[in-house]
Amino acid sequence: MPMDELNLSIDGRAVRGAKGSTILEVCMANDVYVPTLCHIEGLSGSGGCRLCLVDVEGQKRPVPACMTPAAEGMKVVTNANQLAAYRRTALELLLSERNHFCFFCEKSGDCELQSLCYEFGIDHMSFPAMFPPLALDASAEALAIDNNRCILCGRCVRVCSEIVGNNTLDFTKRGSNTVINEPDLFPLGESNCVQCGACAEVCPTGAIFGKLSSYKGRKAQCQVLKTTCCECPMACDLTVHVRDNNVVLIAGGGLKGRFGGQLCKKGRFDLLARNYERITRPRVLKGKTQTQTDLSNALEAASNLLRTIQRKHGKDSVAAIISPRCTNEAIKAFKDFVEKTLQTKNVFIMEPEIGVLSGGIARALEQEGLGRFSDCKTSDLLDADLIVAIGLGPGEPHPIIASNIRRALNRGGHLVGVGGADCVLSARTNLLIGAAKGKLASVVQSLTSLANAHAKGDEDAIQKLMRGSPGVGPDDQSAFLSLIRSAKKVMTVAGGEVDPEPALVRSVAMLALALGKGEGRSVPVIFLGSGGNTRGALGALGQDVRSLPTDLRKLGIRGAYALLADEQPAATDVANLKGLDAIIVQASFESDLSRKADVVIPSRIWAERSGTMTDIDDAVRQISPVLAAPEGVPSDEEAIRGLERSWGGPARPKRKGGMT
Repeated sequence: MPMDELNLSIDGRAVRGAKGSTILEVCMANDVYVPTLCHIEGLSGSGGCRLCLVDVEGQKRPVPACMTPAAEGMKVVTNANQLAAYRRTALELLLSERNHFCFFCEKSGDCELQSLCYEFGIDHMSFPAMFPPLALDASAEALAIDNNRCILCGRCVRVCSEIVGNNTLDFTKRGSNTVINEPDLFPLGESNCVQCGACAEVCPTGAIFGKLSSYKGRKAQCQVLKTTCCECPMACDLTVHVRDNNVVLIAGGGLKGRFGGQLCKKGRFDLLARNYERITRPRVLKGKTQTQTDLSNALEAASNLLRTIQRKHGKDSVAAIISPRCTNEAIKAFKDFVEKTLQTKNVFIMEPEIGVLSGGIARALEQEGLGRFSDCKTSDLLDADLIVAIGLGPGEPHPIIASNIRRALNRGGHLVGVGGADCVLSARTNLLIGAAKGKLASVVQSLTSLANAHAKGDEDAIQKLMRGSPGVGPDDQSAFLSLIRSAKKVMTVAGGEVDPEPALVRSVAMLALALGKGEGRSVPVIFLGSGGNTRGALGALGQDVRSLPTDLRKLGIRGAYALLADEQPAATDVANLKGLDAIIVQASFESDLSRKADVVIPSRIWAERSGTMTDIDDAVRQISPVLAAPEGVPSDEEAIRGLERSWGGPARPKRKGGMT
């Protein structure tokens, strides 16, 4: 027997389990069913519901399997008649404490409490019904808490603390009056809740639920499909419940999955809430009016417009613009079209300049042999004992990265903010080093000098720097030095308020390298991109791609082909593009830009796409369609290849089910 295994007996059957496991974990590993309500894989145990009581030889009374360590030679009984009676009593007590009228409840049919009551044949209660009137908290935008349905299992409290790291939810009051976050004292909508919805996902009853998914269908009535979220570079796993080709509910990838199965509000709720007007038919501008046409005519009109501009003003008079929300496959088709057909040097991505610039700096530093950016992962934040956040703007960092940072801080880590006083983590900052407008570079360089002197053990240099460094006062220098001296693992996160200047971005990278002491030649820094597939786009398009400038006509650009996918263009981008002689828009949703375009080509939304994207850790993630696209709406790459053919470009073999 391996040294890390145990031998024990469960219901008379010899089984093996891993050392350090609870009885419940051994039972689950050996397909022995034990009912539970408060337990859920991926969270710590609590032993509150008492449904997992089992008999252990030598123990005077039943013990909770979820909290009792398994031991060598232990003899366990899970299915005795007396245990069934205990479990039935526990369920009846739960039913008597609150209002569990199933026919009014949104969770009916998917409720774990209801399912267990059916399993144990409970058709009445042996105890008087208490039914205390408890207030409903619907103050949050996307979530609601109904303590009348709550069984006080604590799953929501634990997931908010252990996985999200936010500690928003907790038990309040005592005894039979205990509730989750008393609405009169701690309304959810006025709390620090980030509305990620993790609490609703783990709730076994209808006590916490998402407003947008309520009463739209039971899980058994839905297809359950897997895909990847394209809202930001985190590329979280989505479990999508679909009924009649409509998304009913979006869940994460499970508490034991990537990022603890987390989603943010955008991924779980905002995708459901979108009600933008959809583009489903191609349109061509005739006179002052757009008229619907078929795809081949629209593509031909687009190619004629762009060719006419290039003949008159030159190849570079046409800009090719792409959204980072596109799949890697669409980006590849876009690149081929630009290189082989458009042959323009003006290629732009709808991503802030810092996101584009940081990719180029990363490649340059790796080529110089100074360090590898690709070795740094977002999961490294979890066990960092010092995190240096540089230039985080309002709303930054991404919610999942913010969660990883909060979890690190909850374990005793420290956070240094350099600039970025208005970021979402400002209240958790141990040291905030201010940086006036245009002074961030000098502050970063001063901190880099101090970090390098510390890494080399040069006390003379440290003392000289402590007497005065540009942009950093002696108290901040001293506090920063104290933190890096005690830190074993340091991570750096850089946000959108880092000015897009090559020297500054390089300085941020060099500070991260100095703080990481160059170990393994890995640069422990994460530059936050805003677009979902920014890494994939920058990797495919290379050094020639630039952030979209503010005035295209100053560059001699007269026409543009803009592949927006399901991105809503910013007002500044719309104003910029509307000033051109010809605009070709390939998009999922209507916008001021599509309504003024010369040619409009429909595009599929996130739920209809198939392909891959590259996440913030440079891993390739699969995107699978969960909805059928409207008839006649092509994939982005199919439309691009059709545009290429209408131009007279190189012919490509037709894909099965593709365009003719």
